[in-house]
Amino acid sequence: MGRDGERRPSVVELETKFGKKWRYSAVLKTRWSDRKKVILAIKEEAQRRGVQPETLVTALDKPQTEGTLTFTRSADKLKRELYKGKPLSTFL
Repeated sequence: MGRDGERRPSVVELETKFGKKWRYSAVLKTRWSDRKKVILAIKEEAQRRGVQPETLVTALDKPQTEGTLTFTRSADKLKRELYKGKPLSTFL
């Protein structure tokens, strides 16, 4: 969702529709690279487990509880940990 509440296309939709043309700045190129790392990790783990990628996305988006605190996972932390070489399965 954008700031105005309107749905924005996902990076996968942009890539499918425009190829690399939509990644015209360094910021967009970095954003795509980061998200692509997460997308590929999800697809690989889904294939390894024999499930649909959407199943893993739902599991990753599910709020977690520790003691009295409930929180959602940070997409940025997930990306950083994947770049460090941790497998996606450690987050599920």
